[in-house]
Amino acid sequence: MINLFENRMLMINALYRQFRSYYFYYLILICLPLLYNKITYNYTWTTLPIFSFKFGSLFLLTALVIVFITAMGILIQRKGTIQENDFKIVWKNGTARVLFYILPIGLGLCILIVFKYIWYDGEQMYAILWEHAKSRFLLYLVIMIAFTVWLDANPERNVLIMYFPHELPIQVIIEERVDGAGVLASREPMHPDTQIDTVEKLSKVVEDKIISVLENRWHDTQVKGLFKDALSEFAADHQVRSTADEQLLHAIPLKQLFKEVLEEAENERDGLDNILLENLYASLYAKSPTRLEPSFNDLKSVTLFHIFAIESHSNHAVVILTDGMRIDCPKIIDTLKNKGFLKWLVKVNKAHYINMMHVCFMDYRTGGYIKIQSQTLQALRENLTQNEVLKICAQGSKVKNKYIEEFLKSRFDLSYEGWNTFVPLT
Repeated sequence: MINLFENRMLMINALYRQFRSYYFYYLILICLPLLYNKITYNYTWTTLPIFSFKFGSLFLLTALVIVFITAMGILIQRKGTIQENDFKIVWKNGTARVLFYILPIGLGLCILIVFKYIWYDGEQMYAILWEHAKSRFLLYLVIMIAFTVWLDANPERNVLIMYFPHELPIQVIIEERVDGAGVLASREPMHPDTQIDTVEKLSKVVEDKIISVLENRWHDTQVKGLFKDALSEFAADHQVRSTADEQLLHAIPLKQLFKEVLEEAENERDGLDNILLENLYASLYAKSPTRLEPSFNDLKSVTLFHIFAIESHSNHAVVILTDGMRIDCPKIIDTLKNKGFLKWLVKVNKAHYINMMHVCFMDYRTGGYIKIQSQTLQALRENLTQNEVLKICAQGSKVKNKYIEEFLKSRFDLSYEGWNTFVPLT
């Protein structure tokens, strides 16, 4: 019941934000034709009923003229502006801006004058046009000039720029692919791969394996089953004798470790269950021990929260961490899918998936780009240029908002507790 109420409130909030962002479009397309045909000489109202056929015809003709000149204006603004490196949209030159102000409004006024000239053809035509100039034409000019200034003040209000954003200002040069194993090895020395037979020598490696398995399975309360899964996985990797499973099962230090990890997992889950999606980032950022510095374990895996994006191509994939580092990981998509975490990585353009944990909700886009949390943007600058970040966050013309909207619809089914699960990058 609570989820249903919150979902309805979310829909109401989305409609309100939609109206707030584009209210001037509704004003000029509905209110302007209505007022234009209702007002008459000396600023009085015409006696013609609003729901009459004649008034409806005049309203429709005026609305078509307004739609035509509005489309012309937003097209001129779209063609006459460019996207700068700092996301700011500016005019290419002064001529385009002057044309944006004069051509649509002037052409619309000419059409309305010609229409009145034909409608009132006769001896009193000039007197009638003068009266219209003091009332209807003046109303048209005031509202259309205000609309043009409103668009010019913030070009992101232009629907063409919103749905067909500008190209990136500079062609991003694709960097050489970094070998994942080499990068990880440079960060932390590998655990020695030696043949181990005793509980004492095995404990360190097995502890890491148990922690990794438990963090991926917080929903499973069967302690013995999880423990055996961890040992079985370790045995497959290190060719340990099958008898070692039974030896390790009764090792007191490992049993105590298992209990502590399970308790910690439950505490983390309880602390995130009731958090709204728009407040999730602040909670995860506060809980992350290293904030946005990628956290690796001995198995050279990184936490899900520290995966910012994935660049996917037909023959390879690259993981982009929260510090901007790029690591080749061809099987990352399959790995996330098998662990049930792929739902957090949402496709935003042809080649990139973004971790929704780092997106600003609920206003998740700005000027054709996905809006990223400011702390994450700052961290990405350590190894990425601004143009590279723009390329990752640009919404594709075919993808648009499709997958993000699907993600938002399933927001109440999301499981937050896997945010610090270690994901293999090999």
